[in-house]
Amino acid sequence: MDAFLTGMLAVLLAETGGRTQLLAALVAIRFDRDRPVIAALLLAILVNVAVSAVLGALIHDWISEDALMFFYALACLFAGLTMLAPHRRVDEPVMKLGAFFGSFVALFLSMLGDKSQFLIGATAARTDMPVLAGMGGFVGLALACLPAVIFRNQLARAVPLVWVRRIGGGLFTLLGIGLVLAALGLI
Repeated sequence: MDAFLTGMLAVLLAETGGRTQLLAALVAIRFDRDRPVIAALLLAILVNVAVSAVLGALIHDWISEDALMFFYALACLFAGLTMLAPHRRVDEPVMKLGAFFGSFVALFLSMLGDKSQFLIGATAARTDMPVLAGMGGFVGLALACLPAVIFRNQLARAVPLVWVRRIGGGLFTLLGIGLVLAALGLI
């Protein structure tokens, strides 16, 4: 259960106010059709989470426990620093693929190499429970992005996303620093 909760909470915090959440709102505005956008979002999340969890499981078998802790620490640092960095503008996707395929392609590509993929992979590697880490990551991403599709423009007014990103980024950065020091045996 540790892998599920860790993956879910880490990804939910990391994606609140993040690029994927904002892009989900943009494609929902662009296509103005909730069902295909939600289906595409969930499929994009599923594929990305599966890739992350499988790679995490492979990494678990290749490296030592200390290296796994260091890998998890780096994933937390990466998440924290990207959350603290100035927010890049998210451009509206310009695709003629329709609501489902256009949303899927845009969201799938935006998730590749994102902080959530590293957090899920590191959780899967650290806990050796890739299925639970993937399920937690899926739930966390869905909880972060589905409200963005459903509420679109109201989300930014209802939730102080800048402060969520700053506080979350600070917490991830501190956690990452602490884990790096622990992995190096300094604390």
